[in-house]
Amino acid sequence: MTLRQLRYFLQIAELKSFTRASSVLHIAQPALSRQIQQLEDDLGVKLFNRTDTGVTLTDAGALLHDRALMLVDRFEHVRQEVGAYASQARGSIHVGIPPSMFDLITTPIVLKFGRHFPGVKLSVTEGTSAVLHEAVLTGRIDFAVVSSTESLPTLEGEPLLREQLYLIGPPSERQEVADQAAVDLKTIASLPLMLTSRPNAMRLIIENAMHASGLPSNIVLETSSSRLLTEIVSRGASWTILPYCAIQQLVEAGRVIVAPVPSMEITWTLVHSRERGLSIPGQKFRDLLIEIASAEIAAGRWLGATNLV
Repeated sequence: MTLRQLRYFLQIAELKSFTRASSVLHIAQPALSRQIQQLEDDLGVKLFNRTDTGVTLTDAGALLHDRALMLVDRFEHVRQEVGAYASQARGSIHVGIPPSMFDLITTPIVLKFGRHFPGVKLSVTEGTSAVLHEAVLTGRIDFAVVSSTESLPTLEGEPLLREQLYLIGPPSERQEVADQAAVDLKTIASLPLMLTSRPNAMRLIIENAMHASGLPSNIVLETSSSRLLTEIVSRGASWTILPYCAIQQLVEAGRVIVAPVPSMEITWTLVHSRERGLSIPGQKFRDLLIEIASAEIAAGRWLGATNLV
């Protein structure tokens, strides 16, 4: 049993297909099949059930899958720890970032990280806090920015920043709302709202605030995409509530109007596994993320945000 065979095995298990796995791994399918056959012969068990539509794991395959994930992860962590003594950071890092940070964080950090650490393979996943939280717990990603409303039983958490939520609407509608120093919840209750889908952290914050005040919410659309919300609002339909990072460019372009909602805020936290720790590439990414966030806040481009690091 070799590390290469385990990587091949995991890829096939994930894609449920030898054909798709061979394409992703850039290895001919007969050669891939031989590697898995050698692995099965070595272990003395059958790992996959072959069907006309693909493959599924046998009981032995399911057990190996769980163990192989840990083995490959441990190997990568050791390689990165030893590689830290090299003059340049090397290895790989898979990070998760909420969609609302696409403009202020995700795009600039991907560009800057690639320039500073060309020896590191970077993978980025966008998702809600619930999705990213689960991905870190299961080891699918190494490091993520999540809402602190999520429980962190086995994760190491470091508060990044606290952010005000804003009521966002089209410039052609209710300019008097945007002229307010702050929007009260009664005003929000009177507006048609498009919100992120439950159990998104921002959705829960909004629901809890409205419920505590005994006010209804007129929700006309739900979606997991903050970019869809902002685009629809900018085209003159309905209102939404999001952090400023999600609409900074639209505000600068004059495509939306905004007003803060004092009773609503979200705290973003950096999380990684307590057991696996944060690799050298992960530490570099964390430091760069804090640097970029701090610079955006200091420059006045990230309104309503307060550093917590």
